[in-house]
Amino acid sequence: MAADGLYKRDLLRFPDPFAVVTVDGEQTHTTSVIKKTVNPYWNESFEVRVKESSIIAVQIFDQKKFKKKDQGFLGVINLRVGDALDLSLGGDEMLTRDLKKSADNIVVHGKLIVNLSTSIHTPARTAAQSSAAGQSSLGTSTPPQGSALNSMASLSNGLGSSANPRDATAPPAGAPSNNSPAGSSTNVNGQAYSSFEDHLGRLPTGWERRTDNLGRTYY
Repeated sequence: MAADGLYKRDLLRFPDPFAVVTVDGEQTHTTSVIKKTVNPYWNESFEVRVKESSIIAVQIFDQKKFKKKDQGFLGVINLRVGDALDLSLGGDEMLTRDLKKSADNIVVHGKLIVNLSTSIHTPARTAAQSSAAGQSSLGTSTPPQGSALNSMASLSNGLGSSANPRDATAPPAGAPSNNSPAGSSTNVNGQAYSSFEDHLGRLPTGWERRTDNLGRTYY
């Protein structure tokens, strides 16, 4: 996963971009921060569980401005898994998507490049297992190794040349939704967070993380 041509908001400094990958507003992974660049490349691996209707949201932020009002927002893409891959057949797709604005209409530039690949393994199943066949596993990874639980989809941090969701309706990732069951919490890299904190610590006074009915997180 990589970005190309991010917007440089400050005249005298480049952004320190990082990406937040969220699936259906529940599974959240955050990349490392790449210092002083508008063309970051994240060589990292993530694995999450998906189904055909799952929405992958990738937001990019400037780490130095993440605690400010606009969170250093640099763009977002929202991708439906079934529009990019056939999980029953497997495959490998390198996708390039234009970064979109947030609901705040902040100017963004650039593209996000991400590689989606699947590795399918279908052992003998019981009737109960067969009923769950629509559930797959999606991960950001280097090229897949060919092993999986039921069917496996891998989202790769691969780049052919030169990654908590936000577009017109999609904000930062990783929060429990008003539509989520009572008592639920966001799990980021194995750690649970309340609606008043995220992977960078407690939110400013008066802030709270929520998720809309499409699984997209906002503040």
